[in-house]
Amino acid sequence: MNMLFMILFGIFLYVVGAALMAVELFVPSFGLLTICSIACLIGGGAVFFQFGPGIGWIGVGVGFVVVPIVWFIVYKLFPHTAMGRAIMIGRPNRSKGDGIPDGPQLVALMNRRGVTLSQHRPVGICDFDGRRVECVAESGIIVKGKPVRVVHVEGMRVTVREMDESTEHLK
Repeated sequence: MNMLFMILFGIFLYVVGAALMAVELFVPSFGLLTICSIACLIGGGAVFFQFGPGIGWIGVGVGFVVVPIVWFIVYKLFPHTAMGRAIMIGRPNRSKGDGIPDGPQLVALMNRRGVTLSQHRPVGICDFDGRRVECVAESGIIVKGKPVRVVHVEGMRVTVREMDESTEHLK
């Protein structure tokens, strides 16, 4: 009975050490929780080695199994606790269609004219008939409010060229 209690106590120390180490990822303790978790892990190993090297190494093997399991459980459960919800950043609420447009939608912008909503150095936002799209300037810097034309679409990258009075009549 005494040996069973000590083995369970060693496993308990492994679980507590692993839990403290996992909590250290979420709670700033400036290393205090890490020191306590290392002490628990060493204590758990010491408990097993009291019964001999064979049982000691079996206990170390148990530790290599128990610790990752506890980390996984804490990682999955922590965001659902009150402290986890307070610390974690929630996902943004986005409506359908809000986000990065699909490739075919971007290809449809080819040769379309728009206006820059931000300065392009070389990346910025352009407006094409009320639709905001992230674009890349073909060369140099394009200031806010300038007319632009889409000259190239490759994947998710839309390249625009600034239009001036001399190129205004060109398509």
